[in-house]
Amino acid sequence: MPREESQPTGWRRTRPRPWVLVGCTGASLLLVLGVSQTGDLWPLPAKQLPPAAECAAQLKQLSTALQMYCQDHDERLPPADAWADGLFPYTRRADLLVCPSRPGLASGYAFRSQFDRHPLSRIPAPEETPLLFESVLGVPNASGGLETYTTPHRGKGNVVFADGHVKSYADVSDFRTGTSTRGSVEGRAR
Repeated sequence: MPREESQPTGWRRTRPRPWVLVGCTGASLLLVLGVSQTGDLWPLPAKQLPPAAECAAQLKQLSTALQMYCQDHDERLPPADAWADGLFPYTRRADLLVCPSRPGLASGYAFRSQFDRHPLSRIPAPEETPLLFESVLGVPNASGGLETYTTPHRGKGNVVFADGHVKSYADVSDFRTGTSTRGSVEGRAR
């Protein structure tokens, strides 16, 4: 095997080491490897949400599913006695119906029965009209009026409005009840 003339005498040719990164500091190498300078893996594992926030996130997913259901069903809300069954194809998660503060119940939420198959576009004030809310009924596909509203999160409960937003309230009188006309809506918005 002929010797390369560019190498000095006594110089041995070695294979390059792929694990050596030229121009990297120790900190940047740790960052590339996903390890923080304290020795923890990075990114750090996410903390679990408090039950009220987790419940609001679940209701937001149900709200999105409700909007998708309406788009696929001629802008009509689901039947009140089967609303959860109607939303399941859009969520594919039955656990969304269980409130984290009340895991012993089959479902922590109810649908307002007065909006059974109601056209979404005919709700006069969607930003003030609750559709889904935390309920004491505790059964899947629960529906009824706001008298079943409950406040399991340190005196507050979450509500989904017809426009899709979710908000937390201490009492049913704290939010508007979304009756037939804007002028006769009870309560005050927060």
